This record gives sequence, structure tokens and C-alpha cells, in this order.
Amino acid sequence: MASWLNYHHLLYFREIATQGSIAAAAQSLNLSPSALSMQLKNLEETLGHPVFERRSKKLFLTDFGRHTLEYAERIHRLGDELVQTVNNASFSDKALFRVGVMDGLPKSLTVDMIKGLRREFTETPFSISEGNFQELKNDLLNHEIDVLLANFHPNDRSDLLYAQKFRKEPVSLYGLEEHLPLQNNFPKSLENMAVVLPSRHSGMRSSVEYWYKQEGIHYSLSCEAQDSSLKKFLALGGMGLVPLPEFSANEYVKEKRLYKIGQLTGVFEEYYLIMTKRVLKVPAAEYLTKTMVLD
Repeated sequence: MASWLNYHHLLYFREIATQGSIAAAAQSLNLSPSALSMQLKNLEETLGHPVFERRSKKLFLTDFGRHTLEYAERIHRLGDELVQTVNNASFSDKALFRVGVMDGLPKSLTVDMIKGLRREFTETPFSISEGNFQELKNDLLNHEIDVLLANFHPNDRSDLLYAQKFRKEPVSLYGLEEHLPLQNNFPKSLENMAVVLPSRHSGMRSSVEYWYKQEGIHYSLSCEAQDSSLKKFLALGGMGLVPLPEFSANEYVKEKRLYKIGQLTGVFEEYYLIMTKRVLKVPAAEYLTKTMVLD
């Protein structure tokens, strides 16, 4: 029965499991294969069970080895989290708070969040980066950003992420002044009208397409784009009607550049606050989880 554990042994074991062989892991760790084999043997003696079985000169994880690898991965992530947290001093109210914003989200959404944080954390500097979801998710898991804003749930099965819905907005169709007659006999008036839609990986895209199908209305796809500002500019350029959450279109409606044609019943744009499950808490992130809650 193990009474203590050398965590270097877990690191070596994890590297062997990741690389698939002692030779490859030894090269990665800058150790000799014989030295690494001895470290692996020491780990197995400490735990009292083999973590690999050898078949045809290849290593395969045992059932016990698979469980051990889960612990090794968790310990590795916690170590990385500690190093990143200390290096960035992110446990301090004055630390840089790093926000990742998924491409295409309305800029006003980010501005509203930062303004709310500024009122509470007056001395905290903020860093905002935009990118696609997968890139930002990787940055989040590597502790290179503290929080990610996205318009869909990550559906992460690794139990590493925490997602909280903080906004749900009804979606309407907007167009130019010349489109105002479409308000009459809406939505039948939309038959074969050109539309600017979100790109296909957007959650709203499928909802809008389903709405058209349920209403029995055909549309003409003029253009698809993910960026919210670009979609509005395309609509302003006469490319077609555009589905938008009301708060995203408000400024253009007030300026009488876009006009609300009609609401798409049952269609919503949902926004999520995504973070990693951390041991050392980031004050600004903790504040967001308590204040940005969808009732």
C-alpha cells in the first residue's frame, strides 16, 4: 500500500502514456530510456499495481493504469493552473483580467460586461481578445484567458469547463426602409425574400432555418457571415433582411438605418459565460458568475 508518492514519477508516467513508448518519452524528457524505465518501475512498486502491460514489445495501459492516468492528468492541470495563476497574479483584484470573445458576438455585449466589471473592480486592467471558439477554448484550458463569451454551450464532456447562460434574446428580422411593406401580412410576406444569415456553426442559424420551415416560407440566401457587425453592414448594403437580437439592432433602429420587420417567434440568441473549474478563484470571474445570471 502506497504511503507517499513521488510526483515526478506521475509526470514521467503521463509522458510515457502520452508519447506511447518509453523511448519517445525519454527523448521528450531529455532522459535516458533506462533511467525512465527505472522511474516507471519505482512508480509501479509504490502503487503496488502495474500501470502498463507489454504486448508485442508495445506498452498498453492496464485498467489500473487508465485510472492512474486520470489522476496524473488532473494533477498536471492543477500544477499548470498554479503556475499560471502565480505568474499572472490573477488571484489579485489588481491583476489583468483576460476576456476571450467569440467571433461574431455583438460588440455591445462585451462593452456592457466590461463596464459592469469596471464599476466593481476600479483598479483592474482588462485584456480582450477575439477568435474562433476552438482557439479560445484552448486558451481557456491553458489558462491564457480567464473567461470566454460565446453564443452556444461548449458541451464539454471532460468536466473541465463551467458554462453559465447569462443572456437570452428574442430574434427579429431587420431590413431597410424599402422593406417596411413586409410588415403587412408578416410572415407570409417574406416568401422568397433575400436574407443574410449567420454562418452554419452558429446556433441561431439552425433556429432561423427551422422557423422558416415551420412557417412554410422559402427564402433566398444572399450571404452568410458570423460577425454581427458585418451582417448589419451587409443588410445596410441591400443584401437582404437580417435576423438580429433586439439589443444588437437598437442603435441602427434609433438612427433609422434599419427597421424591424417582425419577430421570429421561438427564435432566441443565447449567450454563455464559460470558465475553467479552478481551485484558486479569480475575483472578477467569481463576480461574473454571481451577477451575470439568467433568471
